[in-house]
Amino acid sequence: MKKEGQGRSVKMLDDQAVSICSYDSEILNEVSKIFKKIGIIPFYFRSLKEFWDDSLKNETPSLVIFDVKLMSEGNLALKSHPLVKAERLPICFIYSDETEPLLFSTYEIFNLGLIRKSDHILGQMKAMLRRFNKLRKFEKENHSLKKENEQKYEKIGRRLEGLSESEFFSQKLKEICDAFSEAPKQDSFFKPCAQVFEKFDFILKYSFYEIKEQGKKLNSPDLFNFDKYLKLPSLWAIKENSEAISPSSQKMGIQVASEIFGNDFVSLFVRDEKKQVRKMIFLTFKNKDFYQKFDCGFLETFLDSFYSKFIIHDLKNIGDLEKKTLNFWSFLSRIDNRPEEVVSLDLSAFLRSLSQYQGDIKLSWEELMRDFIGEIVRDFPHQFNYTFESSYLVYFLAEENEKLLLLIKEILKSFSYRNYISHEGNELISFERPFVRIVNLGEDFIRKKIGIKNRSQKEVKFQPREFI
Repeated sequence: MKKEGQGRSVKMLDDQAVSICSYDSEILNEVSKIFKKIGIIPFYFRSLKEFWDDSLKNETPSLVIFDVKLMSEGNLALKSHPLVKAERLPICFIYSDETEPLLFSTYEIFNLGLIRKSDHILGQMKAMLRRFNKLRKFEKENHSLKKENEQKYEKIGRRLEGLSESEFFSQKLKEICDAFSEAPKQDSFFKPCAQVFEKFDFILKYSFYEIKEQGKKLNSPDLFNFDKYLKLPSLWAIKENSEAISPSSQKMGIQVASEIFGNDFVSLFVRDEKKQVRKMIFLTFKNKDFYQKFDCGFLETFLDSFYSKFIIHDLKNIGDLEKKTLNFWSFLSRIDNRPEEVVSLDLSAFLRSLSQYQGDIKLSWEELMRDFIGEIVRDFPHQFNYTFESSYLVYFLAEENEKLLLLIKEILKSFSYRNYISHEGNELISFERPFVRIVNLGEDFIRKKIGIKNRSQKEVKFQPREFI
């Protein structure tokens, strides 16, 4: 080990090196004392050239304390140092009142901070070392993650060596999924399925089953002008009054398909968001390799997602939503007969916040309310009705008020209001979200709404001439 100020820097306890670059004896003494207290003997450089040559020849220092008086020397400038340009040199700068104007030369250099020569160097050094230790921690974590990723990539690489055949089937799966994604919008789920299956020569035949007639019948739909489609005979379902295909009905459907297609076919079950089977698809392939290596499980999951678009479309159909509405007079009659708590959705703040903007603001009111209530229909499993008291107040009646309240609160947080708002200036519109709560509607509510006076008040006697 060489003496201080000579040769390569002495190692820190964790095998790291510290360098101090300055010819100011006060700075050297103060900073050295701090490091020696923690068992570290730093190495000293008294010129930029000494530091430049040493740092390029030997191991990169782990930490450098650099005096701003040494920022340049002859043709050399610290900002041009290869390690500085690559941001691989952990460095902090020390300055005094006299050298403060030289700090401008540090602005382009990534660093750990500044230390001002004063009676409080120790505190400043502690703060800088915290940043240094944090940086070292991130570097170690990054190195560990990089090493872990390299090991994963090596494993993946070894697997890929024998996957040329698997790539073929993966490509076919991708092609069929892309075809579904690009299919034109249809009212029927089965029609785009038929259009896609007709395109691919590795699919020889296909057929479908779904529940019809209020859950009474397992039906194979009528599809015309599709060469590969086979219509299966209708079956009486085991479980009535259900939109889902029961396990017993599934077995019946598979049995019929086996009689039509023979033993070589696959069954795909298309499920809704509640994981109930809503559609059955049967496929036959051109050879046995497809039965063994084509990922039908992934295709089945993909079709669940594809089918969900049709469920949402059905739920948001304005005709179906109107079945849940009550006109306000029916609502008043119900409340009058049995005062109860209801969920109240107040849109007044939302509408007022839009009115503050000058110019032409357009709100697609019907689509907004249709889609909002469609979200409730999709996620609320219990019966409910709703009515509009005005353009900004909606009442919901349900047995499970608390659950409905929580659901509407979640929808209010995530609903895409901006999809229904347009402004002629195309400026970003800010608005208040609607407010929802549970309110108790009793006789006072009815009296206020239709103007009936309280019986305790003095009744007005009408004279016959008032009706002439």
